[in-house]
Amino acid sequence: MSNPNIEKIEKPFYQKMIDLRDGLMLINDSVHRCREGRFYYLTAMSSQIRALFLEKRSDSDSLLIFVSEALKIDIKIYCTADAEELKKFSPIPDPVFLMAGPPISSEKQFSGQISLSIESFLKHKVIYFKSKFYTIEDIIRFFSNNNGGSHYSKYLPKEFVEMLHIGSGHFNALVNLFIQIGQAIVMFGSKIISSFSNQDIYIIAGITQIPKESMVIVDAIDKVDRCRFTVSIRQNGALSIVIQGMNNEKIFLDTISYLNWSRPVIFHFSCKITYDLRTITSVYVNDVEKCQVISDFPILIYSEWDSLDVLVNKRRGDEEGQPFEIYLKFVGVYGKNVSPIEKAQNLLWADGLRDQAESSGILIGSGSYMHGEIGNPNFTEIGNDIKTVMQSEVSFAVIE
Repeated sequence: MSNPNIEKIEKPFYQKMIDLRDGLMLINDSVHRCREGRFYYLTAMSSQIRALFLEKRSDSDSLLIFVSEALKIDIKIYCTADAEELKKFSPIPDPVFLMAGPPISSEKQFSGQISLSIESFLKHKVIYFKSKFYTIEDIIRFFSNNNGGSHYSKYLPKEFVEMLHIGSGHFNALVNLFIQIGQAIVMFGSKIISSFSNQDIYIIAGITQIPKESMVIVDAIDKVDRCRFTVSIRQNGALSIVIQGMNNEKIFLDTISYLNWSRPVIFHFSCKITYDLRTITSVYVNDVEKCQVISDFPILIYSEWDSLDVLVNKRRGDEEGQPFEIYLKFVGVYGKNVSPIEKAQNLLWADGLRDQAESSGILIGSGSYMHGEIGNPNFTEIGNDIKTVMQSEVSFAVIE
């Protein structure tokens, strides 16, 4: 029983996203360990599946369902026909055991699969055993509530004990089905996280001199969920990007070699979450990949950056702008999965804008900086050396 004297507050949304990410990672790791024969991971996997999928208390809801609804994501799960339908075509009039076959997937893999909502998936009759049907929810509750996942019981349902002995060796049919359920949850959970974190950021900027020490071009931070995106130019003219996720994880990307700064440069930063919960981050300069980092966890970065607190040509915490001059032409954020066609269109447009010598940009001089939000075109200009100029009027840096 909880202590009534302890004040409780609701978790902020970013913390729920972290909880979802961590739960999916535990399920994903458990699936791999179980397939290696380490079946004691079933205990960890079942408790997380129950928490993400079935939790319904006065102070808690299914985390996966809550987040998908909050992000307006319609999750579809694809399965084969249920056991009741399969029984109609069984060559044996009343089989002892019948299980709806794999796969359970987040994408349709063959025409025989049917599409289900999460609620319908839980009620999907997946096993027929000794004249009774058992649903996905029944299987999850057995492993979590009776078999030691979330609760321990000295009693076990007789029919489930019998089913645990069906199959070849220790890798039986019921365990195999439960591992499939875990894998499917990871796959459509990754869809939720990728819709939240996948993004492409484009910046067109130039410099008039190579810095003698690292200088910040753009520093964007969300003061609530702690996401941060910082772009710097190092003293050798190379580009450095630091991404900080909601749980303070950081990804560092460096182009290593210097760039040609004789005219404005297009930076394209891409962040993608894969179906197996890895993060692939890439930096492109003028459509040439300069750096890629693959992380074995999904970094959470909110893709709607409109309200981020943004500084241009200023280190956060300093009172004044940097002793540096930056030409900024465009900053754009695309918080979604960008198709190859959209990517090509974006790059063609950005390259065309970069080549327009008579188009204007903002020149931010030494000691001056800009402060505002990406979604708000009216940045506050701080300092006396900020002006709108034609690109042709700027003398860009030349590396000797």
